[in-house]
Amino acid sequence: MSGNRDGVFRGREGERELLSGVLDAGTGVVLVDGAAGTGKTRLLTEVAAVAARRGFEVATAQDELDQPFLLARLAERQPDGPTLVVLDDLHLAEPGTLAALRALLPASTHEKVVWLLARRCGEGADRLFAAAVARGAVRIELRPLTDNVVADLVADLAGGIPDHDLRALASTARGNPAELISLFTALREDGQLVITAEHASLRADRSPRRTEALLRDRVGSLSGRARHLLQVASVLGPRFEPGDVAEMLASSTAILLPALDEVIGAGVVTSLEDRLAFRHELVWRLIADSVPPPVRRALHREAGEMLLARGDSASTPPPDTCVPRCPARRRAVDRGTWIRGGESR
Repeated sequence: MSGNRDGVFRGREGERELLSGVLDAGTGVVLVDGAAGTGKTRLLTEVAAVAARRGFEVATAQDELDQPFLLARLAERQPDGPTLVVLDDLHLAEPGTLAALRALLPASTHEKVVWLLARRCGEGADRLFAAAVARGAVRIELRPLTDNVVADLVADLAGGIPDHDLRALASTARGNPAELISLFTALREDGQLVITAEHASLRADRSPRRTEALLRDRVGSLSGRARHLLQVASVLGPRFEPGDVAEMLASSTAILLPALDEVIGAGVVTSLEDRLAFRHELVWRLIADSVPPPVRRALHREAGEMLLARGDSASTPPPDTCVPRCPARRRAVDRGTWIRGGESR
């Protein structure tokens, strides 16, 4: 299946091939792990459709409340032919449901039954999955999409070959298909996508309110310590050195390491050769604007004093390509009063 505008399945060819082999065998247990938005439910839906076309009876629960009733029905009868049992969201299942499932799996070893079990990785059903693996179950982990697959999916979603700026914004989704789809849905609703000669770019002449709200929610899901670090880092510019942030926080890089790992893992910040950088100007602006103006001015003064004490220039704008869109900040750059991305007074 090629990618498309809801293209969750870019890059999942290997998983589908493995599942097709299990259906060919007609028996076995397949465990699917993955973070939210990686396409677990979509994968299960597609496999169920393939199995039905091959003559399997497909038994699936509507939700976690329906799971115990489905298991009770399965325990009471012998399947007449090849059967695929699909159970999603097992991280939400009740302990009794998981216990019943652990009992059913060994009993069906010699039957023409394929069990397809999925959960959100690391959030429950650990004993069930461990027991199934010990008995030879096949395990699939849906990881983030690779960079080349993301590029193909972004081209699908944007409707054209993305430029560097659009790819940078897409990188905030960390290779998560659902997050990419949400981002491009917001961009389309904001009218932010421009297609010229089969190339896609972002408009810069309007405020992307839905996109900003989406990114703000992602940042808001971080821990308070991580958000605090980002706010301080934002006054140093779109690119910054971890040691500068540590100094402003009267801390050390070692102590800040967990928060730094969190913001990098969340797709807000990326690591360059010599410093860290916000993945996109829009993310940097949103975080910088979340700091109240009086506090921001005080932070800019402190940053300037820190740089002057070190012998750095506080009157030269940083050599970054992200120039702020806000007119007042542009004037600050023109006046030479920008300190690594922030106004100074």
